[in-house]
Amino acid sequence: MNEQEKRDLEELKRWKKSLESSSSIPLNIDQSFRARFLGSSLKVSSKGVDTADVTVVSSVNFGAQTVGTTVVLDDPTGFLEIVIGSTTYYLPYYS
Repeated sequence: MNEQEKRDLEELKRWKKSLESSSSIPLNIDQSFRARFLGSSLKVSSKGVDTADVTVVSSVNFGAQTVGTTVVLDDPTGFLEIVIGSTTYYLPYYS
């Protein structure tokens, strides 16, 4: 490895390390990410917590075994709404 290659490798290592810390992300990289998410938003949604419910059958027969109790995920406290492009996603959260 010649001297130029060594310098290039060291520079790449410094650049990689700068990307690993949120406080030292280079401005051009930060701006690039911001541009990609420019049309995105994240907020607490007014979507009702019961809008994602499913009907649970209280007695399920699995061949020779009947299960009378089914454990399901509890209702979330609410939903975060994130819009990426023109698609809206709802992410449940619990507190």
